[in-house]
Amino acid sequence: MRYISTVLVTILLASFMHTAYAQQQGKYSDEMLQTFAVIEQEIGPVRESVQKHMEQTVESNGLSMDRFQQMFMARRMGDASLSKATQKEKDSFDRSLKDMAAIQQNLMQKISDVTTQYDLTPMQYEEMLMAYQQNPEVKKRVDAFSAQQEKSDK
Repeated sequence: MRYISTVLVTILLASFMHTAYAQQQGKYSDEMLQTFAVIEQEIGPVRESVQKHMEQTVESNGLSMDRFQQMFMARRMGDASLSKATQKEKDSFDRSLKDMAAIQQNLMQKISDVTTQYDLTPMQYEEMLMAYQQNPEVKKRVDAFSAQQEKSDK
């Protein structure tokens, strides 16, 4: 269930960002990664809360997360199987998408507010998040900075 939610958030975030290939390859300064680690400590819990809220939204609109994901991927791929959904499912799906867009907008505002405090643009943060998720070297470096930060906070 968490995987599906993570996939949905990632897909929604990816739909509005442009990831630079060089950035994904881990070409970040230590200073940028330290900044990202600090920001992620603040935004990470918010993103997790948003994921749970999105799951609850889908389910409160009458769809399982599995069915929502199937319909989402079918729509995204232009798959004709979406037309086989019942009208009730289509209505629930559309309501869920509308509700999730509002939730996503709130998350993006939070990301913008936090990143600008650290002189990083939301797009830079999103690129770094993608690199963190996809590049083991970036993940290792950020995790090391996060561990250092946690030690210094104690």
